[in-house]
Formats: sequence, C-alpha cells, structure tokens
Amino acid sequence: MPHALIARQPIVDAEVRVQGYELLFRDQRHELPPGFDGDVATATVAINTLLDLGLRTVAGDHLVYVNMTRAFLTRELYTALPPERVVLEVLEDIRPDVEVLAAVRRARDLGYRIALDDYVHDEARAPLLELADVVKVEAPELDDTALAEHARLLRRPGLTLLAEKIETQ
Repeated sequence: MPHALIARQPIVDAEVRVQGYELLFRDQRHELPPGFDGDVATATVAINTLLDLGLRTVAGDHLVYVNMTRAFLTRELYTALPPERVVLEVLEDIRPDVEVLAAVRRARDLGYRIALDDYVHDEARAPLLELADVVKVEAPELDDTALAEHARLLRRPGLTLLAEKIETQ
C-alpha cells in the first residue's frame, strides 16, 4: 500500500505556545487506474498512514487540524479519526450547498469541531460560519482595515479566530 507524506505546522497562541498542529498530507504521485477517484484514494492513504503512525506520535496531546475536501466531508471519510483530537477544516473552495451543510452538521453531531480555512467574509459562506468553532483568516491577504473588519464581523462567543501565514513573532 502506498504511503502519504505528513507535515505538521504548529498553531500557536500569542505567547507562542503550541495549541495544535495543522496536518498537511501529500501523496507520492502513484499512478491510479483510469476512473479511480483520486480524492478518495488520497484520503484513504492519508487516514491509513495517520492511523499507522498514531496521533500521539504526530502531535503529542495537541489537537490536530485536518483539511477536508468535499468528498472527505460528504462521504464521512474522517470518522476513523477521534473527534476529541481532530478539528475538521472546511477548505475555502467548498461551496456550502445543501449536501455540504448537512455533512458539516453531521460531523458536529458526531462531536467534531469545525474550522473554516482561509476565510474571507461573504454572504455565500455565512451558513458555514454559523456551524464553525474556528475561523482561520489569511492575515497577509487583508490590509489592516479589512483585518479589523473581519475581527469585528466574526466576534461571537464560542468562535475562535486564528490568523494564518504569520511567520514571525
């Protein structure tokens, strides 16, 4: 069975203490038969590799954030991962249609926390925002005014706002 490559990127607080890790999966470009669902194949390889290594080996006692594709969400491929350790990140290119919203609600019902990745506020994504526990804003993409506006719009009890792509203290 092919293996996935796993990288971990720390998520730190204002005091630069690790609060979790975003796990990034990459395949090794194995050839798949025609018509094979590459999305499912990558997800399967990533999950199997992560389970082989174990979450403790990869992240200690910290939370792990795992990027979700549409198929990963709607086919519930994440359910092999423990909800008390995993935050499901809904990627920015996933359109919040009825099927996706139902899948995210199901994940929440199963105890998973939901993060929105590379979030830029717009009304089309508002239904996802209502289901989110964490919103990740790509800080370098917004000027100071837009960043402050996002912080204002997103401030609510129970929602954690994370700034991404901050590479220095």
